[in-house]
Amino acid sequence: MTAIYDQALTAVRDTIAGLTLTRIATNEMVVRKLPANPSMWNRGITVSPESSRIDDAEPSESTNERDMMGYPCIVTMVDGTGQGWADNISNITQWQQNIRRAFHNKRISGLSETGSNHVICKVTHNKLADPKAYPENLDVSQLIVWVWVLEIRSN
Repeated sequence: MTAIYDQALTAVRDTIAGLTLTRIATNEMVVRKLPANPSMWNRGITVSPESSRIDDAEPSESTNERDMMGYPCIVTMVDGTGQGWADNISNITQWQQNIRRAFHNKRISGLSETGSNHVICKVTHNKLADPKAYPENLDVSQLIVWVWVLEIRSN
C-alpha cells in the first residue's frame, strides 16, 4: 500500500491539475522530491514533500484510537519568460489564489488508508526556497498545503 504522504502529494497535484489555470499544461504539474533542480527552476507547478516538518497535532486533537498528523505538501509555482521584471506577474498571483481556494479548509479525494480519516487541508505561504530565480526574472512562489489526517494509532 502507498504511504499516506505519497497519497497526499499525488492528491494535491491531481487537484491542482483539475483547476482551470492559465498558461500551464497538465504535464507541467508534477510531484518531485525537490521543488527545483540544483542549477535551475522547473517551469510549472511542482508538489514536493517536506518531511522534516511533518507535524503531530496537539494531543487534544487526537482520539483514543487515532493521532492527528499534518503532512506538508510544498507547492512551488514557477512562471515568467525570463525577459523582464514585470512580465506576466498577474499569472502567478492568479495561480496562488486558485490553489489556495481549492484547498483551504477543504477535504481532498485520493487518500485511503485503513482506519485513517482525512480531516481537512490548510494552506499557508512559504518563504522562497532559493532567491536565484530573481536574477533569472522568474516569478517563483510557494504555498504549503497541509493535509491533516487522523491516523490509526500503532500498537
